[in-house]
Amino acid sequence: PIHVLMLLLVWVTIFKISGAQEIAGMSLQVFVMYIILARLCDYCQGPWVTYEYMDEHIKTGRIALFVTKPLHFTPYFLSQVSAGNIMYYLVVLFVLIAGNVTRLFGINYLFPSPLIFFLFALSLFLAIILGFLIYYCITLSMIWVGDVWSVWGIWDGMNGLFSGELIPLTINPTFYSIANYLPFRHLVFTPAFIYLEKYSITEALVQICIQFSWMVF
Repeated sequence: PIHVLMLLLVWVTIFKISGAQEIAGMSLQVFVMYIILARLCDYCQGPWVTYEYMDEHIKTGRIALFVTKPLHFTPYFLSQVSAGNIMYYLVVLFVLIAGNVTRLFGINYLFPSPLIFFLFALSLFLAIILGFLIYYCITLSMIWVGDVWSVWGIWDGMNGLFSGELIPLTINPTFYSIANYLPFRHLVFTPAFIYLEKYSITEALVQICIQFSWMVF
C-alpha cells in the first residue's frame, strides 16, 4: 500500500505541476487506475512465494528427491504455489467488481464492459502462469549461483521496468519498443491496458494470443 500511495502522490504532483490533461494518452483518473491495476496484477502473481518455496526445496535438499521419484518437479512445484496465486487472483477480481459500490457515493469508478472484463480476467490468468514460468526458471538458478539475491535483484529491476509495474510503458517509446520483444510486459501492462479499454476487442485477443505463445515458448 505504501508503494502505491507513493506512486500516486508522485504522479498526481506531476499532473498538477505540468498542468497536463493527459500523459501518455491517459488522464489523471485513468493514470491512477492504471497504477492500482498494475499493483494488483503484480500482487496476485506472488513472485516472492515462488522464491521462498524454491529456496526451501534447495536448502533442505528436498529437490534431489525428485530424481528417484516418478513425479516431475515442475508440475509438483506449480501445484505448491498455484493455490496461493489462485486465491490472490480471485481476490483481485472480487475487489475490482466490488469497486462499483463506490459509484453509490458519487465516485466515477472506472469499470469496463462485461466482455472486456472477461478478457482482462483471462489475460490476468495467463499472466499468472507466464509469471510463474519466468520466476521458476530464475529461481532454478539458485542451484548453480551462490549469490541468489544479485540474480533476483537484476530480474526484479528488469521486471519493474519492462512489465509496466512502475509506469505505463507507453510513457517512453524506447521502453515500449524494447518491451515488445520481452515477455515482461504481458505480466502487468497487457492486462491493465485491456481493463482500461486501451485495446480494442481484436487487439486484446491478439495480446492474449501473444501471452499464450510466450507460455508455450
